[in-house]
Parts: sequence; C-alpha cells; structure tokens
Amino acid sequence: MHTTRWAVIVVAMSLAAAPGGRLAAADAFPDFVRDVRPVLERSCGSCHSGELPKSGLRLDVKAAAFHGGDGWGPAIVAGKPDESPLVRFARGDDEGMRMPPADSGVPPLSAAEIATLVAWVQAGADWPDGVDKKRIIDPTASPAG
Repeated sequence: MHTTRWAVIVVAMSLAAAPGGRLAAADAFPDFVRDVRPVLERSCGSCHSGELPKSGLRLDVKAAAFHGGDGWGPAIVAGKPDESPLVRFARGDDEGMRMPPADSGVPPLSAAEIATLVAWVQAGADWPDGVDKKRIIDPTASPAG
C-alpha cells in the first residue's frame, strides 16, 4: 500500500480515537459538509469568497474551488494532497505562502484541521453537488423565459 494512503488511514484513525476528535469511528473519512466546509468558512472565507476573492480563488463554491485561482491551477487535486495548493498553503509548505497569512487576523489551521483537509483530498475530495451555500451566476446565460 502506498505510504501516503497509510498516512491518511493513520490520521483518520487518530482523529476518530482522539478525545474531541472531529471524526466518529464510523466516519473514517471526512465529510465535506460536516468536517471540511466549516474549516474553509472559518479559515478561508474572509478572503476567498464572494465576487472579488483574493488571488481569484473562491473556496465557497465547488466549481470555483476546483478550478483554482490566478496562476495556481486547481486549488484541490482529488487524491493528491501534496499537489493541492489548498493543502500545501494550509500546511505552510512554503512559509511565504502560508494560509491564512499571519497578518489576516485569522488563526492558523490546527493540526487536526490540516489532517482533515489532507484526509479529505486523499480520499477523493468529495464535494457533493447542491451543498454550496452560494452560487455563481453566469452573466452570459440567457434568463429563463
């Protein structure tokens, strides 16, 4: 079995067993609505949502999040946390790109929150259709008549 997959299994089991862990034993992999969206809303939403998100990256709408922002390509690469800017920036792989930035006033993600993002992306980054709280309206679309 691939080393990264083992790491995901260990992290998921640790979260399930830890007091106050976010994941129940029956839910070994993170659920987007229950586990991931709250992290994105708290830690990323103030900069990466709405009509003018920083770096062109919206993390409040599925299609926009998977499309990515300016110059980085997709923010989320399903099955590949090490290739997903969302994970890399949250972990601080490049200290100059750590998100949220220290001067944002938003606390950094906890180790458990980062582990949740890693496990979610590794497990396929399932973001169910129809759960976004906001929509992007295509200005070129014709109004329904």
